[in-house]
Amino acid sequence: MNLRASKSTSRIVVFAFLLMPAASLLADAHDFASASPTTDGERLYCWFGSAGLLCYDLHGKKLWNRDLGKAYMEASLGEGCSPVVHDGRLVIVRDQQRQSYIEVLDAKTGDTRWKADRNEPNAWATPMILDRGGKTQVITAASNMVRSYDLYFNQSNQAIPSCLDSKTGDVIMDRTRLSDISNIYASPVGADGRVYITGRNGTTLVLQRSKELKVLARNKLDDRFAASPALAGSQLFLRGGKFLYCIQ
Repeated sequence: MNLRASKSTSRIVVFAFLLMPAASLLADAHDFASASPTTDGERLYCWFGSAGLLCYDLHGKKLWNRDLGKAYMEASLGEGCSPVVHDGRLVIVRDQQRQSYIEVLDAKTGDTRWKADRNEPNAWATPMILDRGGKTQVITAASNMVRSYDLYFNQSNQAIPSCLDSKTGDVIMDRTRLSDISNIYASPVGADGRVYITGRNGTTLVLQRSKELKVLARNKLDDRFAASPALAGSQLFLRGGKFLYCIQ
């Protein structure tokens, strides 16, 4: 079942039953719904990894679905990379034990626009899309390389972030351990000169976006977190094991 809630009232406004194809590569740590759904304001895209990709309108009607095949992960972890939509394209990155690749689909039809192999083993980071110098760039962080972005990234699932210069790739902050967080599944998010990092134990650190590590605030929720935070205007959404939280 897929539920859609109003961000202002948390009232459930749409629901639909999802019929998924059979798949056998389920990890012990989580189920096939690890990826966050994404929307372009017209359609909702739900990625269940090896179990399939589905597209709905915002009233819950299924528009199309794709079976992109099985991925083979290691370390008892399943797939976790979320799709990203931009300018009529849907970007999927699948870094795995077999042939890794990036695939771009037509957001309206689900048809493949282009696909390229990647020389990467297991990775779970969601791609980021930027418009720089009149060109659209798809930025990916993976096990071998991090390419061209100004963002904190983490060593494995440990609380040891690094920071690179977006223009030169030079290391600004190299593998610096964070206090109060011991394990991270969520990707960091940034807004208004701050970077938000949420640990599995419910602690969120607010860092200043700068060339040195400066913690502005520590906040703790009594829950477990694996999903990445989502930003919308002045609101921060956190999906825990027990509740969905909205911080404003």
